[in-house]
Amino acid sequence: MNQIIFKRMMQVILPVVLLATAAATLAFLQVNHIRGDEFLSYMHSNPVFHKNIFKVMQHIKAGADNSYIHAGLVFICFKLFEPSMLVQRCLSWLCFGGGLFFCYRIMQLHTKQIVHNLFFVCLIATSNMAFMLATDGRFYSILFLLSTCLLFIFLKNPKQWLTPIALLLLSYFTGVITFIWGLWITIALFIHQRNKNWAFIFGGCTLIYFLFFSISYFNHHFFNWQFTAKSSDGISASYFLGYPFRFFGVSGFFESDMFNGAITGLALLALFIKGAVKTKSLSVIDYLSLSLAAGLLLQLCLYLFIDLPLWPYRYYGGFFFVWILSLHARVQLTANQTTLWLSIFCSLFMLSRSLKELQKVEQRASNTFTEVLFNQTGKNNRLVFLESFEQYQTFSYFGSMYIKYPMLRSQLFIGIDNQSVTRNTYFRKLQDQGNFIQLLTKQEIIAGDILVTADSSNFYRYKTTNRVLVIPKD
Repeated sequence: MNQIIFKRMMQVILPVVLLATAAATLAFLQVNHIRGDEFLSYMHSNPVFHKNIFKVMQHIKAGADNSYIHAGLVFICFKLFEPSMLVQRCLSWLCFGGGLFFCYRIMQLHTKQIVHNLFFVCLIATSNMAFMLATDGRFYSILFLLSTCLLFIFLKNPKQWLTPIALLLLSYFTGVITFIWGLWITIALFIHQRNKNWAFIFGGCTLIYFLFFSISYFNHHFFNWQFTAKSSDGISASYFLGYPFRFFGVSGFFESDMFNGAITGLALLALFIKGAVKTKSLSVIDYLSLSLAAGLLLQLCLYLFIDLPLWPYRYYGGFFFVWILSLHARVQLTANQTTLWLSIFCSLFMLSRSLKELQKVEQRASNTFTEVLFNQTGKNNRLVFLESFEQYQTFSYFGSMYIKYPMLRSQLFIGIDNQSVTRNTYFRKLQDQGNFIQLLTKQEIIAGDILVTADSSNFYRYKTTNRVLVIPKD
């Protein structure tokens, strides 16, 4: 195969990959199950409950959520269009697209070869992390956009500081998790070029945020729960070890994501070995990649030796892409015949992933448990979603019913658990801020109520009713 034929093939395959990925993520915006945090963002940014954006900001500061930027942007989108989960998720979809654009611009700083750059953009766009960021109605895609933009500014004009300061502050207003990736950038820059200026900027922006804009409720949650043994947000080591396979393109040839990731990883490793550009110096991107690997290893060691929780993979949404950027700068797709064929195979892996995701749309749309709940609710029945200590699955279904069936809102209640003192306080706070959310204690549940929970053992604590519905496991 000569390079002309290779480029023509890639010029067909890669745009199809991006189009199929865009189609799948757009479809997922409408059919994906509504998460509890997405529902909270929908509620506290809803103009129906909050008359202006300043009220929304005040409520965020008081502890309604952890992102000023996301809450404000969702409020504006709701005012321009209508309050709906589709509108909320479209914001994330557009921000993720903006992040991909800056990834492409970062690649252009290294080479102007369109096929080469598109190949690695597709690797980012077809990763598990990308599908989550593009379809998730929370703030993580905004953080992805800001971090890619910040990195682009760094690389294009290292002496410019005003824009990076603004972007860093915006990132803090996006989420307190900025402290983690800001520290990660600081360490990488200091090791690479002994850059003390950025350390002072990071320290100054961090001080400004925590002195004047800190959200005590969620900062306590983040720094206490994420650095405390036995945290309910923690995950298993086996799940954590699969994170690298979530950070780059995963093929859809096989049922197992882990196996697909291993096949893709081996193909990329072979491509790196055969097409590696020989250079002795490490770039800023390389140091960021090494810092990410070191951070993951440190997380695993802390988990194994002192039982600190492993973080959810969405926390890495601000810097998962650096491994692909590092690979982009160190691989030549057209180095020899082997790399040509490996590039074709990797592109077909990515295409199969996108097409496989498209096939999941109908399956996700057929998840009709909310319809079961709707059909079970009569004119006078109350649907009570039972919360239990550190088991919050029912809350997302409460949010799904709340958003999909607004005519039922007066019949939807959260049955609070006496053990979850902090969470119950949070629900009361939402009520006080004007959100329409109804709570019931155990004593207030009556015989005619329909109980809903993910844990059937909860029902033994509620003797007032025999009507129970158990949320099916995924």
